[in-house]
Amino acid sequence: MKKLITIPILLLALLLIPVTTDAASGVQIVSKTGDGVWTDDTWQVEIYPGETKSTTINLHNSASNSLDVEVSIHPDSLDDGNLIFELNNSNFTMSGGSYTNVTLTVKANGSTTPGTYNATLEIKSEVPPPSPGPGGGGGGGGAYYLDIDILGKITRVRISYATSRTLESVVVPDFNNTNFLEIDYGTTVICPEIGEAPEALMMRVAKESPPVPDGSALIGSAYNFTGNYGYNMLKYCSGVTFDQNVTIVLDYDPNELPESTVSLAVAYYDAEQGIWVSMPPDIGRVAEVGKATGLMNHFSTVAVIAELAPPSSPASFVGSALNIEQSPKVWKSTFVAITGEDVTITANVANNGGQEGTYIAELKLNGETVDAKEVTLAAGQSQQVSFTLPGIDYGQYQVEVAGLSGEFTVSRSIDWLSIFGIIVAIGLITWAAIWGRKRWKKQPQQPAQSE
Repeated sequence: MKKLITIPILLLALLLIPVTTDAASGVQIVSKTGDGVWTDDTWQVEIYPGETKSTTINLHNSASNSLDVEVSIHPDSLDDGNLIFELNNSNFTMSGGSYTNVTLTVKANGSTTPGTYNATLEIKSEVPPPSPGPGGGGGGGGAYYLDIDILGKITRVRISYATSRTLESVVVPDFNNTNFLEIDYGTTVICPEIGEAPEALMMRVAKESPPVPDGSALIGSAYNFTGNYGYNMLKYCSGVTFDQNVTIVLDYDPNELPESTVSLAVAYYDAEQGIWVSMPPDIGRVAEVGKATGLMNHFSTVAVIAELAPPSSPASFVGSALNIEQSPKVWKSTFVAITGEDVTITANVANNGGQEGTYIAELKLNGETVDAKEVTLAAGQSQQVSFTLPGIDYGQYQVEVAGLSGEFTVSRSIDWLSIFGIIVAIGLITWAAIWGRKRWKKQPQQPAQSE
């Protein structure tokens, strides 16, 4: 009796397992038309800035049963984000023996590098999940696929009809595997307009980014996350919510970070309040340079935002310790001496500001600039400036340098005492000579004796 019960249950379990079919045995490519050249599954297209090129692939489900089809495209290069590859229909169901067209479009913006680009087409198909039987089961009322489109790359996630909960954990990348969305098993996804999960979740580069506040900087691009539903998914959810956090991983270029960056965070834009709100990071992930993570429970515009340190005060220079030194007395001649004709003037210049700067210290004598020195000082640094003035003429001088003032005097002195003594000596000598001569003349002359 146990065997009779076990066998039907095993058969039922096998029937409930999704069967993946090879594209060659189920969905086949009938034709490829349009722009570019196809080589096997690779599309080669030559494109120039501002152009749009497209190709149409006609598909045929050669199987007798319906198949869920996933079409994806893998470009070799997106030219640093200047190229956008899009599929008009990437996830759909084909009934047995039916045909359908899928159009692949590539758009080049004005900064695109002209040239030939390659993209590889990938087609997957599988038998759709079975419809729920009486009493539900299987996670609650059957399942369908939620398409998650990250910058053009689509990943399908199984989700419950009845509860809008994901039936698997999934990491959804973009084409370059640089940006990710991670959703855990059992996460409820709700579009408020329909009260259940939308048909697709999309991440796109925002055409315009909301302004960031002072003291912050936008790093890279901002991204719009939206939910879509309805015919051809042309209707947008006003906001998609999750009952538990999903993880977003955004790529950024470390070379774009300002030098004054203090911290980095993934933030969402609160349109009602007009502010950016930082998301808590995913602390369960290993930190990587060039990757920023955030935990969010609803869709919005998101971006990597850098918080900047307050700008430092500009350079501010202050002078101190003015010192004036003069040479000692020097005799220029026997009777004339000069004191202090060679002058050395020094002062300290300090940068009390918060940034490096250059200061020109001017030396003024009696209000006239006679010399200048240039100094470059880092914040908090000081340096002495020195001026040497040789052979200053005698007189009194007012000094100004680095906001400081002082004075000095160059004096000339004459040795009047020596001059007076010499004059007296000369006078005495002259008087003595004259007096001696007169005395000699007054002496009587003796007559000369005859022989």
